[in-house]
Amino acid sequence: MGSEKIQAAIIGSGNIGTDLMFKIMKNSQYLSMGAMIGIDPASDGLARAARLGVPVSAEGIDGLLALPHFQDIKIVFDATSAKSHLVHNEKLQPFGIKVIDLTPAAIGPYVVPSINLEQESNAANINMVTCGGQATIPIVNAVAQVTDVYYAEIVASIASKSAGPGTRANIDEFTETTSAAIVNVGKARAGKAIIILNPASAPFMIYTPPMMQAHAWYVSPPTAPKQIFHGNILNSRATSVWTPSVF
Repeated sequence: MGSEKIQAAIIGSGNIGTDLMFKIMKNSQYLSMGAMIGIDPASDGLARAARLGVPVSAEGIDGLLALPHFQDIKIVFDATSAKSHLVHNEKLQPFGIKVIDLTPAAIGPYVVPSINLEQESNAANINMVTCGGQATIPIVNAVAQVTDVYYAEIVASIASKSAGPGTRANIDEFTETTSAAIVNVGKARAGKAIIILNPASAPFMIYTPPMMQAHAWYVSPPTAPKQIFHGNILNSRATSVWTPSVF
């Protein structure tokens, strides 16, 4: 293929889809923007894409399929809602397109790139879990490599202002999908995810701290009482990779 980039389309012209568009255009060595798809002709994301010369459609998945260069698009990122993704995936799969699911629909295998991307890279539908899952599951998995994690919980706090209609429609699926991935990919025995939309003004950065219950075998024998660990992973050569606090 040489230096030719792979054309990708984004379905969902809201905050997540628009942010991804800019990242592809500014940073990607391998992808180019083939289309930005929405359902609202007045969408700010569609307007921005059009100003940047990206082909756009406000006709949803059918508008994408109708684009004259649709056959050149090889990857589709879906940044809509879990329910919408069920329809989008069904319509895209017959064309052999790689679908990257940025919703919590959980059709394909759970994928957290730092853990299992190579293992699942050939899947037709790549389920990217959720933003909170991507931020925390690698930490849960790292701890699970050295000791049993009996319970892992993440609390994702995001600014209410940053949560668009798609994010709000996905709240139930967010908690269910993230909880399942904490177990399936993070390797905790049980997991839970909680999301908080904080209305504070000015809006604050997303904050997703993990909490785990595990044997603190690196500071005491494996028969030690279960402890709760909450903190930041340390850059340490020793086995004590966590800052523990019991509560």
